[in-house]
Amino acid sequence: GFFIGVSGYNNRSYAATTAGSGISGSTGEYILRGSLSTAVTVTPSSGTSSAGVVTLDNPISVSDDQLVAFSLAPGVPVTTSYITVSDASQVAVGAQITGPAGIPDGTTVVGRDLATRTLELSQPITISLNDLAGIGFVDTTITVADASSLTVGMAVTGDGVPAATSIQAVNPVNKTVTLTQSVDVADGQLLQFGFIGLSVTTDQLFVDDTAATVGATVEAASNPGVPVATVTGIDAATGAVSLSQPVTVEDGEVLNFAFAGQAITARRVVVDDASGIVSSVLVNEVGVSALDIDVPEGTSVTTVEPVIGSGVIELSGAVTVRSGDSLGFGFTGTDVVLGDVTGVALGEAAAGPGVPADTTVTGVNGNTVTLSRAVTVADAAVLTFTGQEFALLPSAAAPGAVSVLPGSVTGVVYDGATAIQTFVAERDGDLVFTPVGNPPARAIGGSIDYTTGEVSLTFDKAPRRPASLEVDFDYSTVALETLGFEPGT
Repeated sequence: GFFIGVSGYNNRSYAATTAGSGISGSTGEYILRGSLSTAVTVTPSSGTSSAGVVTLDNPISVSDDQLVAFSLAPGVPVTTSYITVSDASQVAVGAQITGPAGIPDGTTVVGRDLATRTLELSQPITISLNDLAGIGFVDTTITVADASSLTVGMAVTGDGVPAATSIQAVNPVNKTVTLTQSVDVADGQLLQFGFIGLSVTTDQLFVDDTAATVGATVEAASNPGVPVATVTGIDAATGAVSLSQPVTVEDGEVLNFAFAGQAITARRVVVDDASGIVSSVLVNEVGVSALDIDVPEGTSVTTVEPVIGSGVIELSGAVTVRSGDSLGFGFTGTDVVLGDVTGVALGEAAAGPGVPADTTVTGVNGNTVTLSRAVTVADAAVLTFTGQEFALLPSAAAPGAVSVLPGSVTGVVYDGATAIQTFVAERDGDLVFTPVGNPPARAIGGSIDYTTGEVSLTFDKAPRRPASLEVDFDYSTVALETLGFEPGT
């Protein structure tokens, strides 16, 4: 319906101001419908002129400043800045108006007339008969869908909720909640209510990472392997996760969402053992299923969940994983664990991704190498040292059964994929090097043990990338002594 503002005396033309009519209900969601039943109709041939004049098929009597309502025509949208409600006293100035696409974002109530139940809006909206409109709250008291699990003192958060707002009173019968501060929230908006040291039973959770999938089972981190519910719905926009049945969540409890047969992308992952993982270490792909994992370069651990045994790790960015995938967690600090410490000696320089310049070895204990400066390296990263050792003969060869023939070894030293030196072995086992170009790191000494086939190189500084050898040599399948060579010659 519409209202025409009338002022002055009758028998003249008036500029029309239109308003949607007949909104019923209380603050919240309303249905628009016609409010005037009368035999008086707008003459189709005249309609509304460019001057705002409406011609009727019969005369009507109106008094000064009276509002006359016109019903909405079915299927005909109308653009208006005024609507009427069943009780305008329940609507606060400033309340948000939401609903169909014809209601622009940011539309609010800027005025109200209690006598005519009319609301003036901040901008025109386009509506049709039976459209639904929502009117929000600007107050300390709000109506919620379910107040049964809410408790005085709970923190309240959400758009339009001031910081440090909490629940002051709860009326579970009327489903109203009184807050410590006035809020400005839209109809249907989801608010989050926090814990205050008490358990809460609910079938809807709000999370800041909706990586769970419909069908995933839910279990408490403190009781792994015992599902308590299944995910039935997810609203990524609000972070709401709906469950198949209510669950009781204790204050500070961690819930885990299992895989439902497909990959998920999340910032939180659960690992079998988080005891050796600390914040800031790098995370990377490892294992035979590494191709199934998408871990952006530079991803690191930001938080290790303090609940003992939960295995929950929060990362700096989202990763895509499947059940059973393997993630590698690196090292930060001066101690690193290496797969092989052969040839690593005190005082050697160390290099590699995440290793500061001028880092040296200060200790070797088993496979743990202590460095002079703290490093941040990824799991399975390759570190290089100024001392390098290489095996030319198969490790399965029986000692003395296979030997490299003296003076037969020639080869190339590589820094990564770049050739940096060529070399030849002298009869006494010493290596003589010739540089290729002007390499930033080069071998300054080396030798070969003809019996074992071990080659040892000493670099002036640790190579930037893993060093390797390309070697040509002759070998015998009998001991050198059988050929007449004495050991060390």
